Amino acid sequence: MTSFSAPDAKIEAFLSLARAIAAGGGSDAAFKAAEDSFRAAIGFTLFTVMLYDEGHKNSVRFYSSDTGNYPVGGAKPMDRNAYYQHVVVEGRAFVANTPDEWKPFYVDYEKVFALGLRSAVNVPIRLNGRTVGSVNILHSDRPYTQEDAIFGQGLATLLGTALNDLITG
Repeated sequence: MTSFSAPDAKIEAFLSLARAIAAGGGSDAAFKAAEDSFRAAIGFTLFTVMLYDEGHKNSVRFYSSDTGNYPVGGAKPMDRNAYYQHVVVEGRAFVANTPDEWKPFYVDYEKVFALGLRSAVNVPIRLNGRTVGSVNILHSDRPYTQEDAIFGQGLATLLGTALNDLITG
């Protein structure tokens, strides 16, 4: 007989997000479940979800764990730079743990640093073969690793499936 042990926090976070998406409830429920799963699996001080508007060449915040500093509806320009190539075109996560890694790509880096945030992972949300947004987690207490980014991409992929109607509708 095979014995199964309880899943670790990362597996449980993945399963929790998958269950929440399968249960329905719309994009707000999916955003909240993603926030909870990212918190449990990776940790953060700030969690936001940006969806891309290619027509206006910007990204719009659809969810935020800190609506006082980063309100829903806020927009940022999408410059066609190395960050855009890396995250949007290639669909790879961006990890920054030093000011020099942030400054070229974050138009609001001074605000981010003033809030005490020092590390970030921006994970692309991909749907139907293209990047439609990103999950952005920022931390004040620890640097992020490539392992964090890879796991975050799995969570963001699940989130993307829940946002199909929001993005295509």
